[in-house]
Amino acid sequence: MDVERLNRAIELRDTARVEEALREFRELGRLTSDPGEKASLLLNESDALAEMGRFDEAERRVREAVDICPTPELRCHASVARADNLTLAREWATALAELDRAATEYRDVIRSEQFRYLYEGIQVRRGLILVQINRFEEARDVLQECISFDLSATYRWKVLYNLGRCYFDLKEPARAKQKFLEFLKAGGDAAHVASAHFLLGTIYYNEGADAKALMEFEWLLPRMTEVGMPGSVLYTWLAKTHKMLGNKSEAERYEALAKKSDR
Repeated sequence: MDVERLNRAIELRDTARVEEALREFRELGRLTSDPGEKASLLLNESDALAEMGRFDEAERRVREAVDICPTPELRCHASVARADNLTLAREWATALAELDRAATEYRDVIRSEQFRYLYEGIQVRRGLILVQINRFEEARDVLQECISFDLSATYRWKVLYNLGRCYFDLKEPARAKQKFLEFLKAGGDAAHVASAHFLLGTIYYNEGADAKALMEFEWLLPRMTEVGMPGSVLYTWLAKTHKMLGNKSEAERYEALAKKSDR
């Protein structure tokens, strides 16, 4: 297989040029006769199709891959791909069940050093899904392990943010603050960055660090519409923070804006 071309196709998919990536995976599939390579390319096709919301086609590619090369490691790969498709479709419980099944059924595969990356991939995905379904204690334990993995840049920020969320919801604000700050250094998408700033603001406010809280809330002000932050929520926190700082006129202004936003 043309490894350079494959890596280029994967990069296209990971940078949201999904249709181009799909064409490349299909062309590479036509150029190889090796069953393992064909199966691997079908799984990459499945990922691209799922990103495009074409979930039925994505599932068919997974089945085709298993039919071509039904080795235990390929079937484990297929289960992870299927879980990714289900996650993109927001079928959290079914995706988690698929990952749990893979971890049990292919235990010998993922325990081997050669396929350690499959174990790590399953754990990261499990941790992120557990947060989505509000099972924060379980998610915390899984994501704490995942921090030690050699993660891609994207998975690193997702693990950091979601571990911060776990600590926040489990009433561990000091740990939550640490992870949110690490996440902001690592970078992430706009929605998660905004959420981290907001949650940091509430943590600082509850610590009595009102000036720091105000900085976080004011950072959000010009980005409120872009990230979908409800005005009533942000204005209320700004009003509370200004009140604690003794800024009476600003507190009253934001209280009025919060009431107006509720209408």
